[in-house]
Amino acid sequence: MSRERVRLERHATVALLTLDRPERRNALDARTLDEIDAVLAEVESDDALRALVITGAGETFSSGFDLKEQLERAPRGVDEWRPILTHDFSTVSRFWSFPKPTIAAVRGHCLAGACELALSCDLTIAADDAVFGEPELKFGAGIVVMILPWLTGPKVAKELTSSPALNSPPHARWNWAWSTGSFRQTAYFPKRWRWPRASRLSIRYS
Repeated sequence: MSRERVRLERHATVALLTLDRPERRNALDARTLDEIDAVLAEVESDDALRALVITGAGETFSSGFDLKEQLERAPRGVDEWRPILTHDFSTVSRFWSFPKPTIAAVRGHCLAGACELALSCDLTIAADDAVFGEPELKFGAGIVVMILPWLTGPKVAKELTSSPALNSPPHARWNWAWSTGSFRQTAYFPKRWRWPRASRLSIRYS
């Protein structure tokens, strides 16, 4: 599959996956999800790659699942919604079960399905301008991947989903993301990782 929505770069033993739709704030449409699935399969099968970092092009990690695409498709009823939501869920949940370490490097907005994707990674590392949230709840939509209560506990999850979007670093007190200041010209994750077989990680974000 040709890549139109994401980029894959190799930095020694680390794969860097970049969501590349900055004109749509890196929204996750069906094509993007397919390309993410293909990249994950490629990274998983490559023994030379020992960890995966995912980030977003431009100033935003991702605005979440592409609601414009869903509105244009206008799905009705369970039979039409089921494959769409299954696609959303299966792609995001792959990060949770991925056999190699996964790291979400977040700056700017990380909302809705993208927030769930970041939380599904082994680590979520946030710049000072990172903003996390589940704004779809305001419109009566459900959370596709209900992972937040598993990470924070149900009471904290209720507080977070009923509050305005969280800026970095206040989210760090809930223990599901690390704050690291600006990503620009700094290493945005630890130089040494203590997972088996993982090697030195020192990619720079520019």
